[in-house]
Amino acid sequence: MSQDLYAFLGVRVGHKILVHIAKSSQDMVEVKKAFKPDVIICPFLTKRIPVEIYEDSAVPCLIVHPGVEGDRGISSIDWAMMHRMPEWGVTVLQAAEEMDAGDIWSTETFKVDLSDRTLTKSSFYRRYCIPAARTAVVNALKKYQNNESPRPLDYSNPTVHGRLMPTMKQMDRAVDFERMRAEEVWHRIRCADGSPGVATTISGVEVLAFGAHVEFTGASISPGRVSPSPGELIGKRHNAVLVRCAQDTAVWISHMKRPGHGQFKLPATEVLGQSVVGHLPELQLADPLEVPFGDTPKTFADCWYSRRQSAIYVHWEFYNGAMSTLQCRRLSNLIRFAGKDPNSEVVVLMGGRHIFSNGIDLYSIEASVDTTRESMRNILAIDEVVKSIFTIRSKVTISVFRGNAGAGGVMMGLATDRVIANRDSLFNPHYKGMNLFGSEYWTHFLPARVGVEKAQQLTEQLLPIGARHAQRIYLVDDVFNSRASSQSVDEIVAERVSRLHAPLWAESMNSMLARKSNDDIKFLAEHKYYEISKMTENFADVGYHIARHRFCTKAPSMSTTLLHLTPPGFVTARLMDGLKVSKVIQSKVTERAVALKEEHGVTPALAIVSYGHQPDSELYMSKKLQLAPAVGIDAQLHRVEEHPDAHMAKLRMLQKLADLNADESVHGIIVQLPVPIDMQADEILEAIDPHKDADAFAAMYMGAVVTGRADDPKGLGGFRLTPCTPRGIMELLNQYEVKLLGKKVLIIGQSRTVGMPLSLMMKRRLATVEVCNAHTWDLAQKLVTADVVISCAGKRGLVKAEWLKPGVVVVDVGIHVTMEGGKRKIVGDVCPEASQVASLMTPVPNGVGPKTVAMLMANTIELCEQQMAAQFTASVKLERE
Repeated sequence: MSQDLYAFLGVRVGHKILVHIAKSSQDMVEVKKAFKPDVIICPFLTKRIPVEIYEDSAVPCLIVHPGVEGDRGISSIDWAMMHRMPEWGVTVLQAAEEMDAGDIWSTETFKVDLSDRTLTKSSFYRRYCIPAARTAVVNALKKYQNNESPRPLDYSNPTVHGRLMPTMKQMDRAVDFERMRAEEVWHRIRCADGSPGVATTISGVEVLAFGAHVEFTGASISPGRVSPSPGELIGKRHNAVLVRCAQDTAVWISHMKRPGHGQFKLPATEVLGQSVVGHLPELQLADPLEVPFGDTPKTFADCWYSRRQSAIYVHWEFYNGAMSTLQCRRLSNLIRFAGKDPNSEVVVLMGGRHIFSNGIDLYSIEASVDTTRESMRNILAIDEVVKSIFTIRSKVTISVFRGNAGAGGVMMGLATDRVIANRDSLFNPHYKGMNLFGSEYWTHFLPARVGVEKAQQLTEQLLPIGARHAQRIYLVDDVFNSRASSQSVDEIVAERVSRLHAPLWAESMNSMLARKSNDDIKFLAEHKYYEISKMTENFADVGYHIARHRFCTKAPSMSTTLLHLTPPGFVTARLMDGLKVSKVIQSKVTERAVALKEEHGVTPALAIVSYGHQPDSELYMSKKLQLAPAVGIDAQLHRVEEHPDAHMAKLRMLQKLADLNADESVHGIIVQLPVPIDMQADEILEAIDPHKDADAFAAMYMGAVVTGRADDPKGLGGFRLTPCTPRGIMELLNQYEVKLLGKKVLIIGQSRTVGMPLSLMMKRRLATVEVCNAHTWDLAQKLVTADVVISCAGKRGLVKAEWLKPGVVVVDVGIHVTMEGGKRKIVGDVCPEASQVASLMTPVPNGVGPKTVAMLMANTIELCEQQMAAQFTASVKLERE
């Protein structure tokens, strides 16, 4: 619903929309304060609206309720389906103290096709409630814009048919296989399909049942053996099981899940286990299965075909649109059969009635022993489905999106010559939300239709698009409105297919066939190779596995703000200006440098030792060399040339440092990191004289941090410097008044230069600190609860915006130089979209960097002052002697 309203109100109407998942009352209040909306819309909300929102008359809060006027309660769809209501509706209400009892802004009713045997609770929501809600919300907004007021709910009005309904319990859904015919069992399960399912016990296993189909053929109820009793299993097919019901009827159950937290739906045979289903006979089905046009199978089947005139129609109904490896293989075989059929000229891919396809089956992958291996098997199998489509050379191919489609389904449909869509269809042509690059030959078919620029936009921005919008950008060729026609969707499609034989279309049809050549197949193989190489990287990355696990287990959303559904350029974070803050330090450093010149006749000198040329290091060095003279410090660059032998290279560095240690004109020394691994950075850093260690990496300085005496003016034996970056971060947080007391701080990176000293400094402020790294497997889960996130891992794009808690404070220490469009671009460890979630955030560049450089200058001045003081003390002592 949220995606549909975004696509319609945001893209088509032009409203500025933010989509936010409300986890609590306070959460709602905070996002309202941050976004400052004109209107708040709550689609089918199950949480209570806080008083601060519903009593604010200046900002109306509209509740979208899936029931007719007067209907109340959270089980509206459940009761409407259970009672087989021929007419139902959606009502837009003003939020009020009593749930679903507010004044009415608008209502929209619709007729329900009770003969539709594919209708379930979830498809009822998609097919009927979402389109009606779209219309009702638009009407409500028009009234608001016209300064109209909502009308009160009046139960005395005879046209008000709704009533307050109790929450439906499992006892209301209960099935009794011994007393109920298959029709009744099927009806009760479909009324709970999607969520929560029907609780029952099958062969001694407690399960929640989903995906019911009545067995009408009767042939498989007694397959040559003793007839089972009601409630017992008869057989299995394609991982579904057939259960005996009362009066010699039977019902198929395709999916189940075990009760309990973290469980998810899987094919029934996988949930029941081999000990229960291993002995069951496999109830065979005609392969391929032909079904009369416009009809559905009389038994459980997840793919079949039908004929009409010179066209062959390929159907599939995979649960929730997910296509497992085995299902992809069966579908590939069916499409190849259709492509070779001598009696047809057109192959029409009808997909699922309510969901065309959502791509690979993440649930089956999650349940597999080797998720990486199964992920690859599944993606290769769905690629074979696409290949079976575009290798049909002698027929015109058409895909029909009767319902919604995820990324894999969208790209699969684009492999046909022509694409038709229902007006109510919604497309999500992107894989990024699951941290995947994607396959299905999309790198060819998507740009070929919409252009390279639009293809990149669709796959990167994670935006849902409606059918009309898809037609405008040439993603689809034709759109039909099934709700405005008395014909069935199948008849509407057949009529459009028949047009291909009309003179006007015949030429176009011949042109489609002429464009197909064997060269295309060779060219497409290159696209597949590229996509699979990218997907191999994705499957090896922990981000994909975390995203898939959270999706399957319905784990709470890690970010309550859906970033892909926010307005372009929308930012909640206030940027912490490192340049501005560093100027305060620079002015103090300049004053102290002048004092040293006047009192001792000395100019503080900083030696920067660099090994070879590192692009990231060069950027930081240039900043240091630019700032030093501006604050009265003489900065000298000592570049040690690279050597192929690691031992000789290290000796060169150590000799350079020894020379600088002995040079009394040099007051501060730093080694520009990183250095090659073979050089052993710790040994190089320890070679710097602690009295000249401007980075404060020496063990004595670390000791001061550990004991807390780094903040003591007396320090630890005079060593009161602290590492530049941690000190700069602490100063930055102080300037922006970030309170650390009791806050949960997550530091990503445990280096001795940043992560470890910073964690100690944070703990001394009584923060609860946890240190992890780029390889922490549950990094996403740790991030979602952190109040302050500091990333110094040195991995570009490591921290995803969707992993962050709204209102978090983000400090990005990472710096990476990349090339985009021929131009140099500087990015950090944190994805830039984090600015849509955070309350405070450091930009990259000009965040931590300027502060770090300013602290380096302050440390250099401190070292020079200490050395001048030591010389003065030594001279006084000498005079006394």
